Amino acid sequence: MLIQEFFKRLLKVFKRKYIKSLELGGMLTIQHLIKILITWLLGFIFLGFILFYAYSNSRQSNQNQGLQETLQATILAHQDYSERVEPKGFYLDKEGFERAFTDALLSNQNFKSSQQEIEFSYLPSLSSVQENAISGVKVKVITKNQKYQGTIIIDCGEDKN
Repeated sequence: MLIQEFFKRLLKVFKRKYIKSLELGGMLTIQHLIKILITWLLGFIFLGFILFYAYSNSRQSNQNQGLQETLQATILAHQDYSERVEPKGFYLDKEGFERAFTDALLSNQNFKSSQQEIEFSYLPSLSSVQENAISGVKVKVITKNQKYQGTIIIDCGEDKN
């Protein structure tokens, strides 16, 4: 008998405290649920937008960095030392450089498109009297969707003699 009496009182207390609040909240539960679901949906859409933007920005940055590094490494590998008669001049084997740069760029994993147009332009050196000395190289890589540009300015320093 004591156990039955205990459970009856417990049920009355439970009904008094919790059932009334559940009944009051029961009318608003669907509306609150819809608001919560819309908030979560907008949050996930916003999060997806931010992640997509960060991914595409990172990919673009990696492609630009890969182009610059490929350009710099290829320039230094194809410096023509046989024509270096002036200490401030930088001479480049242009044909070998263009061929090696194109091969290196095609093997670069950041540029997966095989339909690329590559334009080279060379800045002549003003400090050298030789006409084939350069002081900068600009490369434009044009794919079907975007254009990428890399520029290297070469500074050979001052003559200390």
